[in-house]
Amino acid sequence: MFSSHKLYEDWCVAQPDENERAKAKWPEFMRTMKEYYKPTENETLKHFTFRSILQQPDETFPRFCNRVEAEAKHCNFKCPSVNCTAESVAIRDQIIIGTNDTSIREEALKQSWDLKDLRQEGMRMESAARGGAQISNEGSSNVNKIGKYSFSNIKSSQSQA
Repeated sequence: MFSSHKLYEDWCVAQPDENERAKAKWPEFMRTMKEYYKPTENETLKHFTFRSILQQPDETFPRFCNRVEAEAKHCNFKCPSVNCTAESVAIRDQIIIGTNDTSIREEALKQSWDLKDLRQEGMRMESAARGGAQISNEGSSNVNKIGKYSFSNIKSSQSQA
């Protein structure tokens, strides 16, 4: 029944009772060995990977939040209680720790936002910051700060054409 010495050693470890090994048939042997060789999950490694997530420089805040939530699914943060908030707290904390935006982090810590508020307010703050940056960059074009074309910029553009 055994093609190698190693397989027999594994069988002895998988089924330590010699009497059970002696009366085991092929189906019991296969079931026991499949269970023995079943890959183990390293929950500590999964948690380490989750705690190492950082926002990429070109990644938007909502996309970063989605990535953190997706990675949390591989961890075992849930508890049996219906009112358990361990998973949402872990996700919220990792978003706060891993975000590049210090203003979002500071505001979240100051206001003690829950996960829902963090996502909403963080997206709002990022959108406002990006909108402000776009307005600042438009000052060098033909559009003035109010969004109207300035007469002097249009006149200089026409004279160059």
